[in-house]
Amino acid sequence: MRLALTSATVRIEVIDTRPDRLPPAPGDTSPPPPDSPGGRGLLLVAAYADRWGWTVRDAFTKTVWAEVDHGAARHVPEVPHFRET
Repeated sequence: MRLALTSATVRIEVIDTRPDRLPPAPGDTSPPPPDSPGGRGLLLVAAYADRWGWTVRDAFTKTVWAEVDHGAARHVPEVPHFRET
């Protein structure tokens, strides 16, 4: 995992060793069946990130990334276990 902070953006990258299993294109995420035990991770990423995507850089890894713009004007949704102080 890698985090990068600029004056305007937070970028999160997760690298894994399954370049053959690509996520759907941004905008193509749909909810899994209600009884499915998984498949909601990218729905959460799409809900909170301003941009996200993936890249394959070699035959052994892929990187899924998300960017969140930050600044004084950005509204941060309240999450039950996280409160700004």
